[in-house]
Amino acid sequence: MVCLEHLRAFLFVGFSELPSTVRPGLFLKAFYLVTSLGHEAVLLFFVLSGFLVGGSVLKSLNHGTWSWSGYMVRRMSRLWVVLLPALVLTAFWDGIGSSLHADGYAGIWRSLYHSGPSLLEPCNDTLPVFLGNAGFLQTILVPCYGTNSPLWSLANEFWYYLLFPLFLIFFRSGKFPKRILCGLLAALILGLLPRSFPLGLLIWSLGAWAFHLSGREWLRRVLDHGISRITAIVLIAGSLAISRRVAGSGSSDLLVGIPFVLLVLVFSRGRHPSPYVGDVFSAFSEFSYTLYLVHFPVLAWLFFTGFHGHRILPDQLGFLVFAAILAGVILYAAAVWWCFERNTDRVRRFLLSFIPGTQRC
Repeated sequence: MVCLEHLRAFLFVGFSELPSTVRPGLFLKAFYLVTSLGHEAVLLFFVLSGFLVGGSVLKSLNHGTWSWSGYMVRRMSRLWVVLLPALVLTAFWDGIGSSLHADGYAGIWRSLYHSGPSLLEPCNDTLPVFLGNAGFLQTILVPCYGTNSPLWSLANEFWYYLLFPLFLIFFRSGKFPKRILCGLLAALILGLLPRSFPLGLLIWSLGAWAFHLSGREWLRRVLDHGISRITAIVLIAGSLAISRRVAGSGSSDLLVGIPFVLLVLVFSRGRHPSPYVGDVFSAFSEFSYTLYLVHFPVLAWLFFTGFHGHRILPDQLGFLVFAAILAGVILYAAAVWWCFERNTDRVRRFLLSFIPGTQRC
């Protein structure tokens, strides 16, 4: 969803900029709507991450198999196996692009694309910014590396990984000195983070709360009822419509995030799809993280150096170009996945072999 939004913003004129000769029908309106939900997709990802990662923290604490070393190895291997190559690839594409057409990397087209470099924050590919992004300090101490503006959410994700177990231990487990230490550390970290982080942490934590609720028998019976899916979809549609009126405020994120919790709960109880559909879903899920981290620099390179700020109409030829570029970006991301992300479990097992007692954490 994020990739679709960025590609549409780069390639096509905005919906409000369509000339009078173009009468947008239902399909075109739906296309512009669907390709404007990238931010909402990130919120859904936060809920899913809280459900899966936060749920694993809850489960391991309840079973007495929790350890900080095992948890951090799992989280860091998941993040770094893709992030570090993505940063190098960002430097590669930015280096080629800025040598061919520096204006785009200086941020002159930010008003068109609404993402990427701006005149106030041009493309920054310096070593300190590289290291800051590798350490998840983008939007905190350094800007996002180069043209790779989607990296903002990865900083959020890392600090949510760290803060959630700290708060959880403080509120529900551990000896008194340990609980106080975790609480103080969590409060210190939270105080140093930007003001937007606590709201995202709340949405992320609601996903973990959904995992906690998913084990309740009474809730399972409710969720298995067909009306639950209809209710979740209606609430999502309503919240998206209302959030458009208050876009840009924290309340809009919370308004969308809460119905997503119900959506995740409902579909976590769903039946498995057919083998063919399941294979397609599985294939896309395998490299979605890689796609998220590598798509923007290559799109920026293509449009900064090839289109020079020119955008086209969403006509038949335009949609053919859109489909061709999207296919190319997906193939590129799949190739990067094959080189790096598919080896995540292998890297994780290798690192865990050096830490006694972490195989079952």
